[in-house]
Amino acid sequence: MTLSEGALRYVNTARENCPENTFAVEKAIALSLTVMFLNFALREMQFLPAVMPDEAAWIALLEQRAGGLTPPISGPLFAWLVASVKDSVGLTLSSTVLAIAVVSSGFAVITTFFVYRRLLGSHSLALAGVMMLLTTSYFVGPNFESRPQQVATILLLIVCLHHFKNNHVAPTGVTFLLVPLMYWHILTFAVCAGALSIITSYRWWGGQLSFRDAMQWAVMFCLLTGSLIFSSGYEAIFLDVYANHWKLPVSPFVAFVLIFLTLQVACFFAVRLWHSSVREKIAEQMPSLILALSVTLAVMLGMQIQLLPETAVYYARQNGITLALWHLGNAVFFIFFILGYAHLIKPRENDPFEPFFIGSTLLALIAVMALLLSIGMLHKNWAIRVLYCWILFASPVCVVGIRHVITHLNRALIPLWCLLVFSAISHITQAKILL
Repeated sequence: MTLSEGALRYVNTARENCPENTFAVEKAIALSLTVMFLNFALREMQFLPAVMPDEAAWIALLEQRAGGLTPPISGPLFAWLVASVKDSVGLTLSSTVLAIAVVSSGFAVITTFFVYRRLLGSHSLALAGVMMLLTTSYFVGPNFESRPQQVATILLLIVCLHHFKNNHVAPTGVTFLLVPLMYWHILTFAVCAGALSIITSYRWWGGQLSFRDAMQWAVMFCLLTGSLIFSSGYEAIFLDVYANHWKLPVSPFVAFVLIFLTLQVACFFAVRLWHSSVREKIAEQMPSLILALSVTLAVMLGMQIQLLPETAVYYARQNGITLALWHLGNAVFFIFFILGYAHLIKPRENDPFEPFFIGSTLLALIAVMALLLSIGMLHKNWAIRVLYCWILFASPVCVVGIRHVITHLNRALIPLWCLLVFSAISHITQAKILL
């Protein structure tokens, strides 16, 4: 059986276990409206603060900006949107932020559904992927807040998935979404540019990228970097990061050059080590692979918690049942992701899940780099912010893991899914079980 025949059989099996539903689009729309309602209702019932912590920080920054100051802002376009809505509708700043939070939370869900549908070619697989997102607080938490990451992560998802496919190795029209992304949220832009740099470097050393295509990427990255450095909207944040947050013994420019050179060396060796035969040999060691992935993920999350002392202390004060409730959805999500990732290791030609496999791999590597850089930075939560982007690529991989455990996805599993969603919501609302 050829690779293409194997891939076709693999996808057909996935669709059989997740049968096509003609009402999947309607269900996705209903799901997005439900998310919007939950976001509003939880605030009104005071299970969530009327203004979330990040929203309060943004309100303070926007008030300073309205007063004629130039505070460090990570998303000038987002700040412009908030100000425009506030002036157009006549709401207070806090009410405007709340309205944007509610609308954006539903917009992210339905947009992600259509992006998944475009790549996977199945409404039901796309719906299953979105439903899995709602089981983890790493998606629900940031998605419920009004901040630039909501729209920025969607732009990142679209651009990266487009270029992770082998037929889009050169810049295209979709690549120009990097321009609004750059001004919508600088950190998400950096993650997206990092992922594109890795896949482009890998293709260059692997001979999949022509000199002309490589020069197009080089020119595009230089123009974007120049626009970013000389942008008046980011001048204050660059000065703030260098003066108050950068604790590494080298300058940002030297750090950037070292990271770039390390990337090129890593991609040079990766091309020679990471090919189809190696992936097939690794896939044959399924139990060892699952164990290795589990240990790696546990070590990363453990390091992240240790780098955030206030988080570690807060968790230590909670009883075991409360922590189990908070992280039940996260645990199930990561278990299915590990199972799905292990099955996707084996290469298949024209596999629609391959871009998600590549994305979850590259963003995990970027999260590791962010985790290591956090040691020399004032704030230690950089890896978590990358994880908020990674989760969008990981969810379809979870669907692959689910189909290897559960024969058919049907309505009988809805109560279990509701329990996992409740787990995610209990985490962001910090609901506690008293013993």
